[in-house]
Amino acid sequence: MEGNSTDLDAAIESLLNVEKQMRLAADVAGTRKAAIDIVELCYKAGAWKTLNDQIVLLSKRRGQLKQAITAMWCICWKNICGDRESKIDQKTRKNQRAAGTD
Repeated sequence: MEGNSTDLDAAIESLLNVEKQMRLAADVAGTRKAAIDIVELCYKAGAWKTLNDQIVLLSKRRGQLKQAITAMWCICWKNICGDRESKIDQKTRKNQRAAGTD
């Protein structure tokens, strides 16, 4: 597990450097992509505390582009709520099949 954490930290650090370069250059697309990549890495690794820390860090960065923050939040919302909704749908379908109402 520690090896995965180290790999995740290294990948995030690299992406934070890219994000800084893009943000300082006022490159909206590049900044947005870097922020989204950080969020998706944390999500796929199941590193919820790291995800929360990175969201706070990126949101509070001086001069952070609003489009990057909005895109980051949209991805978070889609990933977290999308999983919850699909799990609820799967349980509902399973219960309907068991009851013979499907």
